[in-house]
Amino acid sequence: MEVVNLTAQGLLNPLDLHKAAKQKKVIASTDSIDLDTSSTGIGNGLQLDLSFLPFAAKQYNISPNIMDYILVPVFVIPASIPNRNTVGFLLEDLARFNVELGMQHYKTWRGKPTFYEHKNDNPVEANGIILDTVLNKSQKGNYWKVINYMAFDRTKYTDLVQRVIRREVSTYSMGATVTHYECSICGRKIGNCNHFTKRDRHLKLIDTGLDRPEVAFMVGRNPVGFETSIVEDPAWVVAQNDFVQEMK
Repeated sequence: MEVVNLTAQGLLNPLDLHKAAKQKKVIASTDSIDLDTSSTGIGNGLQLDLSFLPFAAKQYNISPNIMDYILVPVFVIPASIPNRNTVGFLLEDLARFNVELGMQHYKTWRGKPTFYEHKNDNPVEANGIILDTVLNKSQKGNYWKVINYMAFDRTKYTDLVQRVIRREVSTYSMGATVTHYECSICGRKIGNCNHFTKRDRHLKLIDTGLDRPEVAFMVGRNPVGFETSIVEDPAWVVAQNDFVQEMK
């Protein structure tokens, strides 16, 4: 299979795999797609395993043919940085290996469905699938980020996917379960400290005696991803495919 260079294709634009195949920039395969990500800030390369797609397609009522999809890499989580819902995830949790699931926590989004505005009650209403997810250090080295490689089925909810192709919507939001929430300042469970409570709806600056105040927020522990959605207004401002490249 020919390697697809995401920068050459235009990283900030969704990659239409059917058009890329017609232009012989992608060779159709039921097994994998190789991506050259060396100049994007998200690693030196990635091979997307497609062997599970026909089986997942039956459960999500989406196409089993990868050529029916557009591919969108999305920066969904900046580690240890809270979103507008006052929730953040620590790098140690995202990287931790979950024995029961047999993978690291950030990998739990792989193979999960995609939706619109978190309307995720029914799996067969999915508009696509997350082909893979990576945990990647920024090129400047000051934070880590989770990237979802999202594939949207052009044959299903066509109007919505066309909006993605035309960049009329380019913002996303992940869905995850957690075991509990802890205070980012003291590490106690939310409700058992004076820094942050369940009633707080905004981030708080706490004087901890250091050179500058620290931000208090809810830390979601042991996150397990279950979907990622196209949304009009994301909880994390960075959750759009533009930021995959721009926030290195």
